Amino acid sequence: MSAARLDGSGNLWWAQPGISTMALAEVADLIAEQTAKAAQAKGAVVWVWNPAQGAMQPLGAYGVRWDFVQHCPVAASPDDVRAGQPQAFPDLASGTSGIDLEAARVEGVAAMAGVPIINKGKVEGLLRVFHTKPRQFTDQDIALLQAMAAMAASALEHARVSQRCRTLFEVARTVSSTLSAPNAANLIAEHVAKALHIKGCSIRYLDRQRRTLALSGAYGLSAQYLAKGPIDADRSMAEAMAGHPVVVRDATTDPRVQYPDAAREEGVASMASIPMVLKGVVTGVLRVYTSAPYEFSAEDLDFLSALASISAAAIENAQLYDGIKSDFEALMDELVFMRRQGLLDHTVDYRVVKGKGPQSP
Repeated sequence: MSAARLDGSGNLWWAQPGISTMALAEVADLIAEQTAKAAQAKGAVVWVWNPAQGAMQPLGAYGVRWDFVQHCPVAASPDDVRAGQPQAFPDLASGTSGIDLEAARVEGVAAMAGVPIINKGKVEGLLRVFHTKPRQFTDQDIALLQAMAAMAASALEHARVSQRCRTLFEVARTVSSTLSAPNAANLIAEHVAKALHIKGCSIRYLDRQRRTLALSGAYGLSAQYLAKGPIDADRSMAEAMAGHPVVVRDATTDPRVQYPDAAREEGVASMASIPMVLKGVVTGVLRVYTSAPYEFSAEDLDFLSALASISAAAIENAQLYDGIKSDFEALMDELVFMRRQGLLDHTVDYRVVKGKGPQSP
């Protein structure tokens, strides 16, 4: 099934600019198809945890219409999915499943079972099957679903890693095409936020004289939040300036967050600050923000650190270009002024032609 998977804003919530938005979805559709066929069920749906929304959301389906999937709510957080335990509803007519009964009748489903998709000990999704008639689910039925869920966890992890590798390539390719520091920073911030499906991202460079973190680029954050005040490099998640990633579970109460009230108003729940290191020197930080409490994994931090390294080099190159361009334009202005004042030899053309020096007639 290749229907659009939309978040509350009508956006493809796992979409990444310049990258196939169907990579994970196609894997999820295949998992749903194989599960439904193995379980001899009418259909199946794969749900995954979306940290940006703080909720489970459908990613792939087979044998059931997408309209019906929207009437199949899942608990608000992974921990609520029976703490990782299987779910079985032999007769949806009992009304205990939370599924809209009229939607189930129209779809022609009467029973449902689900098992968590667990990756490295963490519930990351839910695999559900639907049957056309009421039935008692046996231990063998549940064991089959758990085996399929284990394969789903592995397949989705591989797809996610592949997608992140493509993101790194895409970021490197994109930022190399712009020589503007703000443009490069904004593009990187957008890629990061969309790759992790989170609220937003900001990139700040270190002003060594003021010991503040000046904004270079951002995505997904309000202008009011970005202008909340100067960011003190020695107060705001300061461990990052020593080269260590910093993770904040609750941005509204953690003393390492300089503006907790602003975080609360912005709807920021968790944060991570990753040092941008160039030639062994911390030049700034890459920060990410989630709208729901989020546990950043070691893989998340490794991915962010790789992006921070690319960011440091890209922004440094863009700043060098901006500086050279500014110096060149100032030199040209000075030469024009001197020539008008009669201070230069009028027989020499001081314009630079294709990288060559002053041209003589």
